[in-house]
Formats: sequence, C-alpha cells, structure tokens
Amino acid sequence: MGILTALIVSPFNCKINIYTDSANCITIFNTRMLSGVASPRQKLKQSNFLIWDLIFFLIEEKQLLVSLYKVSGHSNNPYNDEADLLAKAGAHVIEPIIVNHKFFVKHSLGFISWNRLHVVDRNVRKWADNVIQPLIFNSMVNNKALSPIKQHIIDGDIDWTFTNEWLNFNDQDVPCNAKLSKQQGSRIKKCNFIYPTIDIQQRNYPRLYPIGSIPCIECANARDDNTHVGLCEEHSIHIKNILIRAAHDLHDLIMKNSKDGNSILEETIKNISLFNTSFVDALPQSHPGYLLIHHLVPSDLTKIFIIYINDKKLRFSLFSKFFSTLMSSIDALIWTRRASLVKQWESTLSITKNKKRFYRKRHKNRAPPPPDPGAPDHNLSPSRHYNSRHFATIPYYRDGGFNDNFAHIRWTTSNYLHSGHWTTYRDNIGFNNIDLFLTLQNSFLKNVFDIR
Repeated sequence: MGILTALIVSPFNCKINIYTDSANCITIFNTRMLSGVASPRQKLKQSNFLIWDLIFFLIEEKQLLVSLYKVSGHSNNPYNDEADLLAKAGAHVIEPIIVNHKFFVKHSLGFISWNRLHVVDRNVRKWADNVIQPLIFNSMVNNKALSPIKQHIIDGDIDWTFTNEWLNFNDQDVPCNAKLSKQQGSRIKKCNFIYPTIDIQQRNYPRLYPIGSIPCIECANARDDNTHVGLCEEHSIHIKNILIRAAHDLHDLIMKNSKDGNSILEETIKNISLFNTSFVDALPQSHPGYLLIHHLVPSDLTKIFIIYINDKKLRFSLFSKFFSTLMSSIDALIWTRRASLVKQWESTLSITKNKKRFYRKRHKNRAPPPPDPGAPDHNLSPSRHYNSRHFATIPYYRDGGFNDNFAHIRWTTSNYLHSGHWTTYRDNIGFNNIDLFLTLQNSFLKNVFDIR
C-alpha cells in the first residue's frame, strides 16, 4: 500500500526510487516486471493482487520508471522507522483504502468477496483454509467426548502444535503404509476418547455384550470407558515408573543437545507438574500425566524443549524421538496390557472377531435392545433413521459444548493487528480468556465486531 500511495501522488513521466525493508515486495515487483503479462490464474494466486494490478496500471498510464531497493529493517534508519510508524497508524484508520475491483473486471474471470464487503485479493484456497481450520478445531474441542479433559483444555495445559506433530509422526521408511495408518488411527482415537473400550463395544454390539454397566477389567471399581484409562489404580505403579524414567531421559537428551543445559535443568524438570509422582493410589485426573496416557502433549513438557532447544527443526526432531519412546512405554504397559485382558474376558463370553465382523448382517432386521440408562450421553448410539434426502451437516458448531463456540473468531481476527498464523492466537488467547481480546476496543475493529 505504501508503494501504491507513492505512485498515486507522483507526477507523470518521472523516475522513482523506492526503498523498502520488504524483500517480498521487491521479489513480486521484479518478477512481474520481467514476466510481462500474467494470466488470470497467476494473478488470483498472488496476495494483494488488486493493489499490484493498480500499481502496474499506474506505471504504464503515467509512464513511470520505478526501481525498488532493499534496506535493512529495524536498523535505526530514520526514514524507514518513520514509514513503519505510518504503516502502524494506518492499521487504525476507520476508513481504510480499498481498491475498486470493478475497475479490473475485464481482466479477471471473477472475484470472491467476503460478506459483500471486500474482495478477497489473495489465494482463495489458502485464505479459506485459514478460516475453516479454526472452525473445525473449535468444533473438535467442543465435542462432549472430550469432557474428561475439559479443564485441561480451558487452562491451556495441552500444546496443540506438538500434539499435531505427534499425531502425524511417521517413524516408518515409507510415507504411507497399513502399519502407519493403524498407528495414526489409534493415536487419534485415544486423544479423542473414542478408542473402542468395553462401553463403546457394548454400544456398537449390544447383543454380544451383557446389558448394564460393565466394570473395569483390571480394578472393577469403575465403568470401563476411555475416561477410566489412566485413572485405574492398577495403572498407578506403571505410570510412576514411566514418568521417573522419562524425566531422566529428558535430562540426558537436553544436556546432550543443548549448550544451555546446566545444573538448573535437573531442578526445572523435577519441579514441573508432569513429573510429580507424589500422588497416592490412582493418578489424579488433573495431573498432566493423564494427557500423556491419551496421546496429548502437555505444555509442561514442551516448555523444556522450547527453552533449551533454540533451533525449531532440531526441537521437533528431538521431541519426536523422545516422545515416541515415551509413548511406546505407555502403550505397552497400559493400553496393550489392558487390551490383552479385555480379549481374555471376551473369550469367556464367546465374543470373537468374526461375530463382530458379521454382526450387522446377522442382526440388521432385529430391533436393538434398550440402551443402558446409566450410560453417558456421548456413548449412546445416534439415530440413523434418515429419509430419502439426507443432508450431511458441517460440524462447525456443537450445541451443549463446554467451550466458547466463537473462540475461532478471536484466533482469526487477531491477524488484523498482528502477524502470525491463527494457531499462534489459539495457544495464547485460548478459549475463555476473552479479556486479552479487549485491546481491540481501542482500534477500528470495534466498529466491525461486537466485543462483549
């Protein structure tokens, strides 16, 4: 916009030298100057293509000779610093400058507009992804199945960026295979609390399993469901041993790969909540270790990597190596051991894999038995009686969720005043911490958004 403003006020038939700290602007300008005529498809994939079209229109119309030069940003250059101040002030203008897209109607196949207010003058696919992904994520965390970790989500105890890295982690030699799909599917089911525990199997195959609440196979003190995995008293000793070993391995890993590792590191690891093993009997549900059991990455753990490993690529590499070993221990001592006991219990009831495989075919004409009145709402089978015209709904909003249905608005609109991906604001602003968003009350956005 600064380049465009300079060209608008410049006289005809003159030479203009523009100095900017934006290497991206220089690259786009030189590319378009050398490439000549750009196709509509190339233009529509370019950010701020309306502004660039107007810039080159003015250059041609006013017979200008324009050259762009790079200057270092934040280098105490008085003119560059003054330009930065003007750009920041422009973000608070009540009536921003908007290019009239109708002027270029003959040069494009069509434009996408947002809420009939302004044309989306950038790559529409990337722009739509930045809007849709926050909606999908907010819908996911509003799922009732995640109620066991409700407080963890609200308090920001989960590092979603590292959790995403772990869910997509591939330790295989090939990019895709059956084993990898099975591993990733298992992680996703565990972190969404939809892993096929006995209560879900009972819901899906009501005629194979006994009616009523089925207790935990290991402790028999609570209903066997995803929530109980990790809270079972039989898991307590295994969890303590895993956490003690993990703290030792983490210390060795950081000391080996960080120049900043020192005597304080051991004390730092010892004092974080994740490695606190002083709990008696069962693991408390508020303990960050409960997140580990369900393949979610606690923020307590990632803080160590962020503080001591500066290189981002190395940080994720070391984290993946450490977390893969840690989760292998958890799966072997808790999930796999538990699955073996469940399989033995099922064999006593003559429940086999083939009976589950052909269950729908054998019982499709029989009315299902009445649901267990003691079962949680999120485990009940949904109604599947559709008419001939069933329209699938997009799960952007979930009624009855425990978080703000409009948190995604704060994550995405924050980009109007700051740079960065929406996930940055998801991790910093969170769900219920609306007070951090009130800074917008002093900006022009207060006239656009209803901030309560």
